[in-house]
Parts: sequence; C-alpha cells; structure tokens
Amino acid sequence: VTGTLDRKEYLPDLISNTVDSGSTVNVELVLVDGGSTDGTIEYLEQLNHPNIKLIKYGQRSSYPHYMNLGVKNASYDLICQWNDDVLLINSWDQVLDQIDDEHDAYLFNWKTGRVSDMTDPNWQRCEYMRDNNWIIINNADYKYPQMMGEQNGE
Repeated sequence: VTGTLDRKEYLPDLISNTVDSGSTVNVELVLVDGGSTDGTIEYLEQLNHPNIKLIKYGQRSSYPHYMNLGVKNASYDLICQWNDDVLLINSWDQVLDQIDDEHDAYLFNWKTGRVSDMTDPNWQRCEYMRDNNWIIINNADYKYPQMMGEQNGE
C-alpha cells in the first residue's frame, strides 16, 4: 500500500520492484492517488496491470488517511506500507520467509545509504531483530540519489 501524488517518474521502478519482481508470492500494489496532474493516473490505467489496484482519491489528505484507504482496499492478509520511491533489496520471498505465526505485526525498517552501497553484499544483507512480539527487518533503500545528497558528489 502506498500513497502517490505527481510521482509518475517513480512508478516504473516501484512496479518492477513489487508486482513485476519475479517473486513466487502474489504481490498486489495498492496505490492511493491524491489528485495527480502529471499523468500518473493515465499511466497506471494504460498499464491495466492485474496486480495494481488504483484508488483515485483525487484530493490531498494525510499520509495515514491514504494508508487507511489502501489497507481497506487490499486483497491480502499481509500488508506492507510502502513509499513510491523506495526499493526492496531482498526478494519478497526472503521477506516472507521471516514471517511466521508467532507475531501479529512486523516492522520493516528502511536501510539508508548511497545508491552505490547497494552493490556491497554486507550492506544488502537483511538484519533481523526479534523482540517479543515484533520482528524488525532492515531490507530496503531509497533508489534516487538526490534524496541522499549524491547530486553534489557527497
């Protein structure tokens, strides 16, 4: 489940990282759009992807509101809140291998770094922490370098 607003340029990577990732598990992408005017809605409708559910809310609202709309419209029992500019490093199969019946909720914690870090096997490795009723999984990174200061050579 993710909210989006005028972020069409991020959608091809988001789609290839979720519903077109080659995972053996069924993944549904629920996108709640807050009134995009950059062609986001048209792009998604043109794709007509069977595993993408577009909710055209059509107006700005809070991110929690978008998430609640998405969760209400999700088809599966396991739901991951996702941002439209974040990529999963590990496969969905690896993530789901960590989920068991002992826990009611899981917290997936984003791993940050430079895009170049994604090629380092030690950095890519998932780090799992179990603590009573929670499992915390560090397994994703922002793809776009401008979000991490790389546009200035930092």
